[in-house]
Amino acid sequence: MFLLPIIAILASIVATLALIFSPATGLLLAFLVRPVVDTAFDQSLGVGLRLTEAFSVVVPCCIFFHMLFTAKGSSGLALMPLRAIWLIWVADVILFSVIIMVFQGPMDGLNVLFRHLNGFMGFYAIQAFLREERDLRRFLLFLILAGLFPVGVGVYQLVTGYQWHATYAEGLERNIGLYHSAIIVRYYSMQTIFALLLFSALYLRGAVVFNIAAAIYGVLSAAVMFKAYSKSGMATLALWFLAWTLLQKKFLMLLITSLAAFVVAAYYSSEIIDEILQIFGKEIGVMEGTMKTERSFAGRWYLWQRLWAEWENLPVLGKLFGAGRTALGAHNDYLQILFHGGIVGLGIYVLLLFSVGQRILRDLMVRVDPLAVAALLAFIMWMVDTLGLVPSAYSGYQWFVWGVIGLSLRKRLDEAKSVGVNPRAV
Repeated sequence: MFLLPIIAILASIVATLALIFSPATGLLLAFLVRPVVDTAFDQSLGVGLRLTEAFSVVVPCCIFFHMLFTAKGSSGLALMPLRAIWLIWVADVILFSVIIMVFQGPMDGLNVLFRHLNGFMGFYAIQAFLREERDLRRFLLFLILAGLFPVGVGVYQLVTGYQWHATYAEGLERNIGLYHSAIIVRYYSMQTIFALLLFSALYLRGAVVFNIAAAIYGVLSAAVMFKAYSKSGMATLALWFLAWTLLQKKFLMLLITSLAAFVVAAYYSSEIIDEILQIFGKEIGVMEGTMKTERSFAGRWYLWQRLWAEWENLPVLGKLFGAGRTALGAHNDYLQILFHGGIVGLGIYVLLLFSVGQRILRDLMVRVDPLAVAALLAFIMWMVDTLGLVPSAYSGYQWFVWGVIGLSLRKRLDEAKSVGVNPRAV
C-alpha cells in the first residue's frame, strides 16, 4: 500500500482540476476519489495541512467560486431550498470561527470554518449542478463505484483477518480498513447501501440480474459495516430498513429480508448474536439496572459532564457566542456547536435541523417517492450520529447527507414550479 498516498494525491488533483472547469464533473469525481483520499489522513503536505484537510478546503472553495461567478439561472443560490436559514447558519459559522481564530489561533479557526462550511457546500452543490435526471443517475452510479474501494478492503479483512490499524470497541477488534476510525468505513459502507437502494428503486425495476448483483453488493457492504462495530451504524441501518420498506409499502421486501436475516443470524448465531450482545452489553446493563448510566455510550457521559462543567464556567459572552476554542472531540454534535457558537449558534443549528426535517416530512405527506424517502434516510443517519458523534466535523459525510437532502427538496420545488405553483408556497 506504499503507492496509496501517491494515488490519493494524484486523484485529489484530478478531481480539483475537473471541479475548476466543470462543477458537475468535478463533484462526481470528488465523491469517487474521496474514499481513497481519506486513506491519506496522516499524509502531510508540508504547509501545516494534511491531504484530507486540503481536499476539504479546495473543494468548497471551487464550489463557492462557481456559486458566486459562474452559476446562473437555475443553478444560482437564489433557488436553493431553505436558503435563508442556511445563510444565517453560514454567517454564524463565520462569526464563531473568527472568535476561535482570535482566542485559539488562525489555523484552528480555519479548521472549524471549513469543516462546517462543507455542510452548506454539500447542500447547495448537488441540487445546483446535479439536479437533472441524467445527473442523478450518474451521481448514484459514482457513489456505488466509490464504495468499491472501502467495501473491497473490508471484505479482504473479513476473509483474511488482516489489520492495518488496530482499534477496539467493547473488547472487539474493529475492521476499519485503511482509515483512522470506524466512522469513516461505516459511513462509506452505508453510503454504498444507500446508493444501491435508491438506484435499484429508480432504474433497475424488472432487471433481475442487476438487482441480484446490487443485493449481493449491499449485503457485503452491510457485513463490512457490521465488523466496524458501530452502535449508531447498526441503529441507523435498522431504522433505514423500516422507513424504506414501510413508507413505500414494500411488505414483501420486509418479509423476505427479515426471514433472510433470521436464517443468517441462526446459522451464525454463536458469532453474530454474541458480538451484538457484547457491543450493546453496557446499554443492556443500564436497562436492566445492573450498570450505571454513565457506562453506556462507551463512557461518553463522563466526557459530556466534564465539558458541560467547563461550559458553565464560561463568561456570559462565551456562553452566548462561543467559547473561543474547538470542541471537535465532543462526541456530541450539539455540545460541539454549543462550544463553537454558544447558545446563539446552537439555536440556529437546531432551527436548521428542524426546518430540514419539517420540509422532508411535508414532502412525504404530499407524495411518497424513492427520492423523498432517501432524503429521510439521510436525515435519520445524521440525527442518530449527532447524539454520539460530531458529523458536522466530517466533510465527506456532509457532502453526502446534505447533498442528498438538498437534491430531494430542490426536485420538489422544481415540480411545483413546472405546474405553476409558487415555490415559496410549497
